[in-house]
Amino acid sequence: MAMIVATLMRQPVDPDERNHQVREIHYFLPLNAKEKEAFEERYGVTLLNNYGSTECLIGAITDPPHGERRWPSIGQAGPGYAVRIADCQGTELPEGQVGEILLHGVPGVSLMAGYWNNPEATAEVLSEDGWYRTHDFAYVEDGWVYFMDRRIDLIKRSGESVSSAEVECTIESLDGVQEVAVIGVPDGVRPGRQGLRRRGTRRGPRPPGRHRPLRGTPGVLQSAQLRGVRRGTPAGKLRQSQQATPRNLLNPSH
Repeated sequence: MAMIVATLMRQPVDPDERNHQVREIHYFLPLNAKEKEAFEERYGVTLLNNYGSTECLIGAITDPPHGERRWPSIGQAGPGYAVRIADCQGTELPEGQVGEILLHGVPGVSLMAGYWNNPEATAEVLSEDGWYRTHDFAYVEDGWVYFMDRRIDLIKRSGESVSSAEVECTIESLDGVQEVAVIGVPDGVRPGRQGLRRRGTRRGPRPPGRHRPLRGTPGVLQSAQLRGVRRGTPAGKLRQSQQATPRNLLNPSH
């Protein structure tokens, strides 16, 4: 689904492209507010934000079909599901704290029955009482779920959980930014990683897009590096093997 907006926005304008009866298109991150508004304006259709995975159904967490929505929230628990945010021990966290998304459903119905011939892997993510560990991170505010990042992409810095997706949306709104990609950068003082993933191609200056401010302490991104890159995957992402030697943007001599 991540390809829908990126692909359609790259097509030549067709005078009949708004001649349809589609009311909504379900979608999942990554997408910033400016891109969302541009797509909806061009094609005359609303994007319905939602969340799902191979192990569950699309819409396990979803915007409601009618009524209030809170972009960029991915919505609330979908029909047949319960959602909670938990720490690494599985303890439910209060609203506003970042943790792993746990989905409750019925194995074999709204959740997978298990990984084929791999009971160990199944037991690692699926509890006997129907809670599935997604390995994705989010937080909840007023009952609405806000996606942060995949576990492998979440940046841990001095106890702060920083979403690479949010950093991407912030940086790509700056004039002259063409591509954004996430890389791991060791920190000798504060162990962790930081970086940027590819979000798409932009040509020429553009005004800053509207986006939700980054969570966490101010100035969490203390350094940035520029890497030469080549064309990415068909889905519009950069492969790790395509990253060249970095140049420090804040100190060009390094």
